[in-house]
Amino acid sequence: ILKGPLPVWQERLTGIPSLREAREGCKAWVDAVLAVGVPVDTTKLEKLILQSQTEKAAQFKALSDQFAIGEYVGCKNSTLDGILAKGEIGAVEQLVLLCTDANQYLTKAEQEQLERDDCLEAVQALGIPIDLGRLKSLLLQSPLERNAEYTALCGKFASGQLVGVRDAKLQALLDQKELGEVEQLAFMSAAPSCFITREDKERDELNALNEQNIEAGKAYLKELHPDRDWQLAESLLEAVYKQHDEDLVAR
Repeated sequence: ILKGPLPVWQERLTGIPSLREAREGCKAWVDAVLAVGVPVDTTKLEKLILQSQTEKAAQFKALSDQFAIGEYVGCKNSTLDGILAKGEIGAVEQLVLLCTDANQYLTKAEQEQLERDDCLEAVQALGIPIDLGRLKSLLLQSPLERNAEYTALCGKFASGQLVGVRDAKLQALLDQKELGEVEQLAFMSAAPSCFITREDKERDELNALNEQNIEAGKAYLKELHPDRDWQLAESLLEAVYKQHDEDLVAR
């Protein structure tokens, strides 16, 4: 009715401007809502404007209740977040909130996913080799479960099961007095190759000793007969020591 010619004809024929004034009033409300700068459903907005104050208040209370019970925890739009942060929300802003697409409201699950994404990016920014699958699994755990994982990993160092790390950035992180949430996640999700086990250390020490023995054997052979070609004997030395066969090494 208001968008058609009826308001004009009413005033011409009867001198009563009620429909024209209603149309101008509706336009003023629409302009005020659009001026807020948030995309809204204009069809829904026009219908809301023509509803009674009681009907609009009931709809706004229903939306407010969704926030109160935690179904919504915020907004994806910063302007909407600013409106919600206000102590008292005016009539125009209530219309904005009621006519905004529901996808603009942030659910608890969406907020948790955003927080996980932020954590993942922060951990990767540290530049430590990460087991991505392990990190994603940790991010899905509760703080209590994650703390248990952290305690267990620290226990492996305390017991000597793990004796060090190979990555310099991870070592610099562990040199800190206290680790924040992001640092703890990086520590727990570091690639297995970053950690040195007791067995790794023993193997590395044995390899180093074998290399020393090989070099000492080569030097002895060259000193014994400088004019001979000891290539075959040197190859044999390397084969013996690198097999880690104690009997062969002794012989």
